[in-house]
Amino acid sequence: MYLVELQQGDRRHTVGLFREKKEAKEWIEALPYVRKESEVFGGQEFVTYTMNYEDLPLYEEIVWKGSRYPFTKYMFTPDDGRIELFIWDKLPIIGEVEGRVEGMTQVDTYLIPNEETESYITAREEVRNAITMHYEKIEKHVEAGGVGSQDGEYLIVEDGPFVHLDASTIQQWQEKSTVEYFIKQIES
Repeated sequence: MYLVELQQGDRRHTVGLFREKKEAKEWIEALPYVRKESEVFGGQEFVTYTMNYEDLPLYEEIVWKGSRYPFTKYMFTPDDGRIELFIWDKLPIIGEVEGRVEGMTQVDTYLIPNEETESYITAREEVRNAITMHYEKIEKHVEAGGVGSQDGEYLIVEDGPFVHLDASTIQQWQEKSTVEYFIKQIES
């Protein structure tokens, strides 16, 4: 199932679920006031759907395969910029999934594939503990900060490195030959 949502600033309107992504696109593209923009990055096409407040009807029912969705410009404001239409990634029906649910989990500011989330978090905590133990052993204070910030969590070592607990740091940790080598990498 694919969820279609309309967003403008803090306003969010859930349209509904579509069995196939193709159906969600058909519904969106049937709206005469929707603008479709396509860009290609790294050989992959990315499509953005937007609407402008000025182009929207006072009231209309969008009819699609027998369903009617009430739609009005008053769902939005003229001052909050363009309106974006999103087709969210395939949503699992939890009771029908065997094993781990597909998708992504947000860990701090990074999205991690669900199948990698546990190992990523384990490695992240190993990094935190290794850095803290190493520097406290030589009597240097380690302070954590940035949880929930735009850049994510970090460690500040007294008279030492500033280390983001980001995906590249975690990858460095996972590829290290020794803890000492990892510490040398973050100090350089």
